[in-house]
Formats: sequence, structure tokens, C-alpha cells
Amino acid sequence: MKRAIIGFAAVALLAAIAVPGLASVQAGNNFIINYPITDAEISPYSLPHGSEGPFYMTANGGKPAATDSFLTLCVEQQEFYSPGSTYNVGGITFASVKTGRYLSPYDAWLYTNFRANTMPTAWLNLEANEATRVTAYNMLQYAIWCGMTSTLYGAVGVDGDEQTFGVYNSYMLTSYTAEALDTAGIGPTSFGNSGWGIKFGYVRVLNMYDLGGGNAQDQLGFIPEPMSLIVWSVLGLCGCIAVYRRQKRVA
Repeated sequence: MKRAIIGFAAVALLAAIAVPGLASVQAGNNFIINYPITDAEISPYSLPHGSEGPFYMTANGGKPAATDSFLTLCVEQQEFYSPGSTYNVGGITFASVKTGRYLSPYDAWLYTNFRANTMPTAWLNLEANEATRVTAYNMLQYAIWCGMTSTLYGAVGVDGDEQTFGVYNSYMLTSYTAEALDTAGIGPTSFGNSGWGIKFGYVRVLNMYDLGGGNAQDQLGFIPEPMSLIVWSVLGLCGCIAVYRRQKRVA
């Protein structure tokens, strides 16, 4: 029983410190997807003026209702969304629906740092400069696209090894090289030096659908909800303590 109490306490502690303050998503949530409109929606970053991500997902009810809003980046170029429209999180997986490409630890590293405001200094310097802000976000979105792999734990295709993406992003494959991304601190070498390793953290692919059930552009988000893990761990801890005390009284 003592081991169980310690176990629940450890899980609650790890959940509390793992990804603090980062809103997460559950299947069934409805969100309005749009470009960030106000500075508050993209805080602590500056407001971008490009046509690529990030996008802003605003909670709009669902089953169960989402409790927060957050910045996201898309993982598909072959699917689209209509800015300001409501979409449903039909699934939370490791792969996009339309392209069938898989989330990589590289993408998980990028998105976790973006959401946690722990991006590399070189990228933050580009983002803070109005003259290079669009470039910073385009590079980040490009890196996410190239990070989606043909198999789970497959090789990241920065520099053109993503032929199955098709003509939709052929222009992007020549826009930036791996060296350019590494100069901004977000390339494959930067990832290799980060110590992140082969893990996904809380990052997953949100398989998005319109309210009629049609495929929409898949996005990135966090799952599971750290706070839910804390709540259930604390409840389990309390239960174990109650049973332990009762056993002591009986003894």
C-alpha cells in the first residue's frame, strides 16, 4: 500500500511539472480555427502577418467542452480550413488523415518549445524583428511539414526527401535548406543537439473534421490534459491513504 501511495504521488508531481500552463485537447472538442487576430492571441510572440501558421484554435464547446484556446500549426498542405469556421476534433493520433504521414519527435520538439515559449534564441531574434517575422514563421511551418514522416519514427525529410508530399509543397522544399533552419536554431542538427531524444511528449496530431463530417486540415495539439492526470492521481492517492488508515485502525 505504501508503494501505491508513493506511485500516485509521483505521477501527480510529474504531471504537475511536465508541461505547466499548456492547454490540451480531447476528442469531441469543437474549435474555431482562425489566424491570430489580436496580440493577446499570440502572446508572448509578436503578431505575424504571413499566410502560413501559426493558427489560433478557440474553444467552441464539444463533448466534453474544451476549456482553453491555443496556438497550433498545421501538418497537411493537401487539406484546408475556412478561417473563422468551427471544426471538430474527430481523432487524436500520431498521423494525418489525408497524407497518412506520421508525427516525428522532431516536430514534437519544435511544437513543445513553441507552445512553452522556449524557442531557440536565433529564431526568437527573427520573430522579434518585423522585417524577418514572416520568415521566422514560414521556416517554423516548413520545418513542421518536413518533420512529418512516411513511417512512425521515420527519417525527417528536411532538404527534399518528402516526394510523397506531391506538388502541393514542391515550392517549399526549395525555400529553406537544413542549414538555414539550423542557423535559426530549428533544424535537424539543432534537434539532435537538444537532448530531446526519441519521444513525443504531450504532442499529437489533431484529426480535424468539419461539422458535416468532412476532412479538414489536421493540426498539432497537446494530449493528454496534464491537469486531468493530476486530478486522477490525487484521487487515487487519497483513496490509497484512506484504505491505509483503515487497515491501521483494524490492525
